[in-house]
Amino acid sequence: QGRVTNVVLRCILLIVFLVIMALWLARLEFDKKAHVKDLQQARAAADDASAAKTDFLSNMSHEIRTPLNSIIGMADLLDATELSMQQKKYVNTFKRAGDSLLSLVNDILDLAKSEAGKLYLNITQLNLHELLAETIEIMSVHARQKKLKLVLNIDRDVPVFVDGDIFRLKQVLMNLISNAIKFTESGEVIVSTVLQSKDAT
Repeated sequence: QGRVTNVVLRCILLIVFLVIMALWLARLEFDKKAHVKDLQQARAAADDASAAKTDFLSNMSHEIRTPLNSIIGMADLLDATELSMQQKKYVNTFKRAGDSLLSLVNDILDLAKSEAGKLYLNITQLNLHELLAETIEIMSVHARQKKLKLVLNIDRDVPVFVDGDIFRLKQVLMNLISNAIKFTESGEVIVSTVLQSKDAT
């Protein structure tokens, strides 16, 4: 009889253990499903926020670009009138600054494209020396405001024409020069261009 009792007790303990394990596994499965649901909801919320941001950037860029194009157009009309050499220089600087600002607005649109995986470089042949000179002329206004001298040095080995995305290259140059001017207290900011490699790729 004692052996039977021990067997019964062991069976009861085994059943209790199996029930506890079943409950524990059920709880793990429940927590897993809840976690997956939370992740799905978080992903959906992130996608909605990203879509809203993309729409906002697109709308704001459009609202800014429309009057900016009008300003650039008026600058073109002004440039076609009889102006002194100094006035023409000011108008051309104004036009280039407007073009750069328009490029910046386009970069805002590119941000939305980048998040959607649709950002591409527009590779064309560009006049690097001319691009550098124009950028220096635009940024020299900021340099003069801080009583700094902005200097451009182009090594003679640097080719005039190169392949690249002119708008993005100009934006990178402007950002670098802007930071250099911002963190320079006195003296001069020198933009030096040297040839690192002649590899066409």
